[in-house]
Amino acid sequence: MDERQIMPNQSITLRTIQSVTPDPHRDIYVWDHRLKGFGLRITPRGAQSFVFQYRVDGGPARRKTIGPVGSPWTPATARKEAERLLVQVYQGIDPVEAKREAKRKKETLNFRTYSERFVELYLKPNWRGTWGSANCTINNVFIPRWGNRPVHEITRADIVKVLDEYSDRPARRKEIHSLLRKFFNWATDRQDIDVSPLAGMKAPKAVPSRRRVLSDEEIVALWRATENSGWPWGPFVRMLILTMQRRQEVAEMDWSEIDLTARRWTLPADRAKNDQEHVIPLTSRIRPVGPALC
Repeated sequence: MDERQIMPNQSITLRTIQSVTPDPHRDIYVWDHRLKGFGLRITPRGAQSFVFQYRVDGGPARRKTIGPVGSPWTPATARKEAERLLVQVYQGIDPVEAKREAKRKKETLNFRTYSERFVELYLKPNWRGTWGSANCTINNVFIPRWGNRPVHEITRADIVKVLDEYSDRPARRKEIHSLLRKFFNWATDRQDIDVSPLAGMKAPKAVPSRRRVLSDEEIVALWRATENSGWPWGPFVRMLILTMQRRQEVAEMDWSEIDLTARRWTLPADRAKNDQEHVIPLTSRIRPVGPALC
């Protein structure tokens, strides 16, 4: 038995909606005689909704629910939506598949998810010595602000707002701008967004190189201060002083790189700034302390 009852075509208006009596055994469909594919569905329990039925390029008939009768879906707003969907069909676009694709794109272009791919596919292979620091910036600066937003919805105004928050820290401001520029250029190259929101935007001025170095007295004071700092910051600062290596390199030090017998630390090429293995002598002051060295 056919579970649908199709009534004669008529103009779908508020009066039509109010005049249709539900059939307790099947759905009722009323099709609009003015707009192709636009219809009204009434279930056996009396629930009413606007629908759109169509075929794309002669394919099988498909039906899409526009929405239930009631705000915001009135006969006028539902008809306007059906007209929009009909234009898509004439263009060879399947409205149901287009909605699914839009949902998929929104999920995959979610900033949090997309930035994870950026770290794995770009930063780790190309920023081998600094990707960890860049990843921290993404997690601590960008994700709290844009974590659930689609990448293509982030505007230049959003970026300017972040940069303005670091106006008193010019080096950090330039670092953030450089990372965002690479992130959005990467997304553009992959055709995941049409244009970078930073396109044509002037980069912050370069920060002059620092010439300031600690005096002997300041180094002694810093060393003494680490005695009260505890793990991890105390041992970490001491390692920086004793090895004179970069902050990120020391932060990512692994036990597999350490030879306490030979008293040397072998920094692998994939973590070194110049992409070359580097051997750092370890003084007798460097010894195991818990999970780290000091």
